[in-house]
Formats: sequence, C-alpha cells, structure tokens
Amino acid sequence: MTINFLHSGKLGDIIWALPAIKHLGGGTLYLRIGEIDHGPNEIKLTEEGAHSISALLKTQPYIHDVKIYDNEHIDYDLNLFRRFIFAVPEITIAESVFMGLGIRGNHEEKLDEPWISVDKDLNVLNKIVISRTNRYHKGEINPFYLKLKEKNISKHGIFVGSTEEYEKFEEVYRTGIEYYSTPTILDLAKAIAASKFYVGNENLANALNESMKKTSFLENNKNPIGQFFCYFNRPDLFLI
Repeated sequence: MTINFLHSGKLGDIIWALPAIKHLGGGTLYLRIGEIDHGPNEIKLTEEGAHSISALLKTQPYIHDVKIYDNEHIDYDLNLFRRFIFAVPEITIAESVFMGLGIRGNHEEKLDEPWISVDKDLNVLNKIVISRTNRYHKGEINPFYLKLKEKNISKHGIFVGSTEEYEKFEEVYRTGIEYYSTPTILDLAKAIAASKFYVGNENLANALNESMKKTSFLENNKNPIGQFFCYFNRPDLFLI
C-alpha cells in the first residue's frame, strides 16, 4: 500500500523534506498549492511551481508519484516541521521535518548522504554555479564574489536563477558571468550536478546543492528568530 505524504510549503522546503520521505520508505507526495506565507505576503507554492518541481521529484526512486492535493487521505503531514523550526535553536529544516513526524534519533546520520540524484548537464560540466536571490543574504557587498571576479569567473562560471536576480548581481559585482537559463527545477538540478562547486545564498539552488552534497561556498543568513540553518557542517562546505 502506498504511503501518502503532504507538503504545502515553498520549493526549497520541499527539497529539505525529501530525506524524511526517503527514510520512511517513499510514497506518493501530494502538494497543496495556494497557501499564503504571511511574512513576505506571497504564495508558498503556485501551480506552476508544483509542476516544475514534480518533474524533478518523479525522477527519484522513492517518490512513486506527485499529485496536486485534493483532500486525499494523508499518512504523513510534512508541514508539521513548522512546530519545531522556530522552537529549537540551531536546527536545520531537514531535521525539523524528522521531528515533526515524530522520528527521533541522530538526524545527521540520516542526512549526511545525498538524497537527490540526477543526470549532469554536460553543457556546464565543471563550471562554477552561482545563484544569489534578493532575499536571504547578508545585504552588503560580499568580498568573496569580488575574489571570483579577480579569478575570471566570467570564463569559468554561470549564473542561474531569474533574469532579475542575474541583472541585480551584475549591477553590484560586474563580473561578466554568463546567465544560464534553467526553465525547470530539474534543469537547475542537472546544472548543479555538473558543477565544479556552488556559490550562493540560502535558496532553492542551495537546497538542491545540499541534496547532492556538492562542494559549496555558502553566503549564510542565520535566521535571528529561530536561528535555523539551511546547511550541514561538512568538510566541503565553506561559509562566506
């Protein structure tokens, strides 16, 4: 009998929930669209976003199917992580999902291996992938990007994300880096899988990078409310 999971959160939150699904043996993931995130006053998951991430999720062997939620029976509500993410200091989103489902134990042992595997985009093989959104970074100019500029990142890297994010990044750093279009989340994952390493802030691309345990230079933004983390301490992850 297939186990049914439910998630109503943002795209990155869905990626962080996958280790718990995998740990429980996999099943069908239902996505509830249209809920409002009252902080930034935006929709957590749109129908377009749900379809985009579905293409990636369906490639994973422990995800048997992905469907839009319509009051089906649910065995595990992955949204229960929100009871813990702001209550337990210095916890990762992935660990809070385990807690929300009542799974106790050493979560890091369950999370130190990749939980997403995709084919590599050979067009960007061994490129440095940069992604920097307009939220979740330190705000001021980060000198690490200037160091990359000095090392000719324009020849060795690509920028992924929206064109607006790319234009903002170039307005600040003027690196001359190539913008690389990734129309779907699966395309984004394939580009990151092929990368030499990832540079960026705590966003969807970072969640994908962490899910594949690629070398990462992360511009972390420690949340001042719950002090939760979107990364794991590992030898090939460096905070910038």
